[in-house]
Amino acid sequence: MFIGYPIATYGSTAIEDLTVNPITGKVQVKFMWGRRYVLKASRRAILDLMANSDQSLGRWVNWHCYAA
Repeated sequence: MFIGYPIATYGSTAIEDLTVNPITGKVQVKFMWGRRYVLKASRRAILDLMANSDQSLGRWVNWHCYAA
């Protein structure tokens, strides 16, 4: 079970669901093709995404996340 804050993914062509936890530095992402991953990201990047989610979410995941 992953506990975190959901990020709105309206308009994203790659990501169906994105949930972040800025305390643990974990990101749960579900891609459109059905795979769900739990990844790590810096807490600063997660807080920046929460404050400004008007960016490409697929690009954000590619730049800031790596396998947990």
